[in-house]
Amino acid sequence: MRLVCLLTQVISLFIPNDAPKNRITNDDILKELEACFQKTIQDQSMKGRKMLYDSHFITFLHPDDYNIREQTLGFVVKEAINGFYAIIRKNKKYYGSQPFVPPTKSWYLQFSPTEVFLEEEIKWGDLKIISVFSTELATNGTAMGMVRVTFKPRLSTHYESGNINTDALPGMDFIGKGLFSIKFDETLGQITEEPRSADDGLAKLSYTLHNKECTYPMHEPEIIISRKREDGKYPPNTLAIDSNLLNEQHARIKCDVNNKRFFIAAFANTRVNEIALPLSQGDEVQWIALESKSHIMLGMLGIDFQNLLTQ
Repeated sequence: MRLVCLLTQVISLFIPNDAPKNRITNDDILKELEACFQKTIQDQSMKGRKMLYDSHFITFLHPDDYNIREQTLGFVVKEAINGFYAIIRKNKKYYGSQPFVPPTKSWYLQFSPTEVFLEEEIKWGDLKIISVFSTELATNGTAMGMVRVTFKPRLSTHYESGNINTDALPGMDFIGKGLFSIKFDETLGQITEEPRSADDGLAKLSYTLHNKECTYPMHEPEIIISRKREDGKYPPNTLAIDSNLLNEQHARIKCDVNNKRFFIAAFANTRVNEIALPLSQGDEVQWIALESKSHIMLGMLGIDFQNLLTQ
């Protein structure tokens, strides 16, 4: 007995004092996502007319919790979307005909490892979720200014709506790993397969900016690549890059989904695989075919393009 007690005391020396008794579980994440989604319906819908709700959810976890859960997040997303559809089916009787189709084509569920959220420390076992009505954070690849979100305030057990300044979320990568994009099913059918990460979208663009590796998953059939503007106003399908090496609306990339092919149009100095592209002007757009793997030079900024439809 003394030996057991001694071993217990020795082991306890290697366990941090702030280590939680229980780690975050997949069930914890699922319940919080469904609670947040239900709150967005209550706050935004108009009884007898239109059901409205958020479609972009960002879950903040301590990095250690994230690492433990990372391999199973796809399964959490599948059950969360099925749960959202179940909540919609339960509530749609209170609204008009076809009242539940969202303003966006896809759900976006993001999981982000961090130790700070809105100046609040994220400890082991902590879980914070915010949701946004539109998918601007995902499609623009960045968040700027004040955004209307649904979240659970500090020391509260209920979700509330309010504005947050996204500048208070330093280091958050809204288009990196941990982002899942799922096309909205108007039949509200159950998802039977694990969703793919957003990295498995139509295509992937990778580049280095300020000594940081960045990845942009292309979801839309056509995107604009542009220099980041101070006012933050872009079309929703814009990849805005904070670099003076680019022009505004420097280039566009479009996808022929049926044939799994991509094309690029240049509106400023652009080279693809060392070949200079002709410049497009106004409505006179010259589309040039992209190889499945291409190196694009937008001025002096290099971007690696990868077609994911042919994998």
